[in-house]
Amino acid sequence: MRTALDTNVVCGLWSGEPSAREIESALFKARGEGGLVMSAPVYCELLAYPSATRHFVQQFCRETGIFLDFLLDEQVWDGRPTLLWLMSNAVVSHEPALPSGCWWTSS
Repeated sequence: MRTALDTNVVCGLWSGEPSAREIESALFKARGEGGLVMSAPVYCELLAYPSATRHFVQQFCRETGIFLDFLLDEQVWDGRPTLLWLMSNAVVSHEPALPSGCWWTSS
């Protein structure tokens, strides 16, 4: 089953939150258990992240293997819970950057 991502989870990675490594670990596990998916609302919210561009968000999704799903049927809304619980105390920085040495870029 795919795991749906919440905006706060991705922003936590981009801003280097203290819980970023924990988020990476959970995302790596979820990717191995069926993959990661991002819905249209999350994609649009990420475009509002300071300094983020459409190209940046799409590149991030390609490099991390996140499937962009713009079809929001009932199965999407009733699927596995998002990883929002990981980011209960997130603080967003203003400079997005793909973290180096993360699971999606490691060999």
